[in-house]
Amino acid sequence: MKHRFMKIKAFFSKFRNKLFANFIVIAVIPILIVGSLSYVLAYHIAKDRIIDSVSYTSTQLNTSLAERFTQMEDAANVMEYYMYTLILQSDTSLSEQLSTYSNVRNSLFNLSRTFEFGNVSVYTNDQFIFSNEGITFFSFDDLSMRGITIEEMEQQANQLNWSVMHDIKEPFVKYKSNASNHYVSVSKAFQLANKDTLEYIFFIDIPVAEIAKLLEERAIGTSINAYLLDENGQLIIGEDQFVDREMLSEQLNTSDIGKNSTLTVGDATVIIQRNPITQWLLVTEVPNQYIRSNTSVLISILLITLVLTVVVAIISSLFISHNLSKRVNKIAEVIDKIKSNNHSIYDTNMVLPVSNKPEFHDEFDRLSLVFNDMTKKLREDFEQILTMRKMEEKMQFELQQSKINPHFLYNVLDSIKNCQTSGNIEEANQMISRLAKFYRLLLKKENELIPIQEELEIATLFMEIEHINKTNSFTWEIHTDDMIEKFLLPKFVLQPIIENCLKHALYYNGDILHIVISLVYEEDYILIQVKDNGQGIGQEQLMEIRQVLATRKMDSRKFFGLSNVNYRVASFSKCEEPLKMISTPNQGTLVEIRMDQMFPEDGIEEMTP
Repeated sequence: MKHRFMKIKAFFSKFRNKLFANFIVIAVIPILIVGSLSYVLAYHIAKDRIIDSVSYTSTQLNTSLAERFTQMEDAANVMEYYMYTLILQSDTSLSEQLSTYSNVRNSLFNLSRTFEFGNVSVYTNDQFIFSNEGITFFSFDDLSMRGITIEEMEQQANQLNWSVMHDIKEPFVKYKSNASNHYVSVSKAFQLANKDTLEYIFFIDIPVAEIAKLLEERAIGTSINAYLLDENGQLIIGEDQFVDREMLSEQLNTSDIGKNSTLTVGDATVIIQRNPITQWLLVTEVPNQYIRSNTSVLISILLITLVLTVVVAIISSLFISHNLSKRVNKIAEVIDKIKSNNHSIYDTNMVLPVSNKPEFHDEFDRLSLVFNDMTKKLREDFEQILTMRKMEEKMQFELQQSKINPHFLYNVLDSIKNCQTSGNIEEANQMISRLAKFYRLLLKKENELIPIQEELEIATLFMEIEHINKTNSFTWEIHTDDMIEKFLLPKFVLQPIIENCLKHALYYNGDILHIVISLVYEEDYILIQVKDNGQGIGQEQLMEIRQVLATRKMDSRKFFGLSNVNYRVASFSKCEEPLKMISTPNQGTLVEIRMDQMFPEDGIEEMTP
């Protein structure tokens, strides 16, 4: 068991298998769930439509039955009028009775023929001369032919009664046959309020076969069965085929049957409608097998679609997972080679494949582009680092030379000697102190970033010494915003720029050069400006300087001092143009430096490049 678990775990440890399993979980399983729900939903929708169709047909059938029963009910109302004129009229002569009888008999015959009744029968006392007529009129004793007694009819006096009568024996003279008949009958037994006996009983009959034929004609196919139950739930016409009658009777007793009700009995749906005339129940049985057979085509199409969708999803999952894992493996392979061998980064063939059509690039294409750009940038950075190391060695050498520049030192010492010779011992001592402090700060080993206050101190010492060496040929002023001296900037940023001013902008016609140094806040930056009113720079040379500054690289051939400052400032500035130069011939030059605002507590080591 443990070995099998380890095999499964090893199988899913691969990216491709994980991706495929993920596709199965997020695609195939939801499709199966949706398909199953769709199957259930489609089945119920089809079932509801079939039930609605059968219910509509049952409603039409019930309407047809009601219309037929209404004819019988209307005929019964007419019968009451005829019986009043014939039986309940005042005593008349025999001839008048015979005349009335003849008229009523003819009217009943026409009524029966008009509405196609099976029978119109009247039962009376023997005292009437027509009570034994034997075709339409009978005596109370003849009720036995209908299987009913006069006592039973007395219990139903003065109200219309609906019933189904079986095996009724009709007079031979009437049908020329002794065969028994089955009728749906409406009857009424009339009794006067001041008497205890019945005056007459009449029956209007239609054959049961007529109603049975209507039930058969309106049924949908051979799988749907319709029949009639009386108010007590007893079967009166037709037969139940698909439901258990006892189970149906139980539900009828516990359910409130309205005009139209639907019940589930066993494996069938039963539609029950109450006839508004007889109050009988029209029951239509719809077996669920009939519903399933009628939805089989829909379900088959749905299942085929579901299977095809699952197959396509699995195939597409395999294809997609294979392609994705192939591309991921390629990325891992290239990265692994670069990791194991740093020289691989210089191999221009170590790139990831990318589609030639940018409009069709996906996330992996973008990742490949970023990776290729990253390796290209790394190659450039490595090359730049090598170049920087060479330039750093040269810069360190030149810096050491500038630190002990004999010409600069000789000028200072010569100025000190002149002060001593002329007796200006105090000024000579000040120069010696400045020179010592300048070289102490210059040779001090510390982090790349120093407080602005120290940088201003170095620049001031440099200008004070040069001011004596150049016999007061320039002046300067420094402006700073409050607390700006606490911020950091790269070491020896101002000194090379000031040195350029003294070297290139100084007038040799006796005019005094004026240098203005300002450090102010500008949004998220510190703006450093070094401005002079010197000779300025020609446009051609200014363009060359700007081109060198735009590369943000140190150039050992031209403008080394400016490019060095620009490179070091760019390492600590998010500004697009960290060092900017503006110059106009014979009007002066402005150098602007923009540095991020950095405090010493931000961590000097973290901010060094």
